[in-house]
Amino acid sequence: MARLIALTVGFLAISLPIALANAATNGWAAVATLPSAIGSEAAAAAPCNGGLTTTCVYSMGGLSTSQNGISAVEMYSGATNTWKAVASLQTGRSSFGATSGPCAGATGSTCVYAVGGIDVNGATL
Repeated sequence: MARLIALTVGFLAISLPIALANAATNGWAAVATLPSAIGSEAAAAAPCNGGLTTTCVYSMGGLSTSQNGISAVEMYSGATNTWKAVASLQTGRSSFGATSGPCAGATGSTCVYAVGGIDVNGATL
């Protein structure tokens, strides 16, 4: 059964509902809201960390409510409908892309990549 998580990625740092598209029912449903109000974040799907054997959605970086770049990363598990803080980005950033793919030097593993963006000082990464 194919499912899609839709994160609202916006300019203003606000906490908006997150929706899940379920291809089996051809409908949308609300899921747990991110614990922190953020905007201009990026998201990617990858295997869950911490022993879960499913795919999770990672929401990372973005802008805080005071418009500061943040480095926090949250992992959403559809199995538990919860968000969990995981390892932060090395640099707080916003307005960037994210994807998952083979880990450098370990092609049997999947990593999440944060690509480009703007750092906390407004410089392009």
